[in-house]
Amino acid sequence: PTLFSREDIAAAAALLPLVDAGSSDDSRLRTLVHTAELYGISSLRAVRAALRAARGIAALDGRVVVNDADVATAAALVLG
Repeated sequence: PTLFSREDIAAAAALLPLVDAGSSDDSRLRTLVHTAELYGISSLRAVRAALRAARGIAALDGRVVVNDADVATAAALVLG
């Protein structure tokens, strides 16, 4: 079974440039940095990848703002 159709992915790709990871509120970024530190990851590349993943998750859900659940999912997928 397919989780996302081609149309879903195309819509998310079109929405992705508009997705805001919360630049005005850096608590989500701090959460990712702290999580990376807990896993012994010192590279900011991993944190950036997790932030990109969180944006992608939001876009797949049709939203333009990243929420805490997106960050948690991205942290588990990318950092954990």
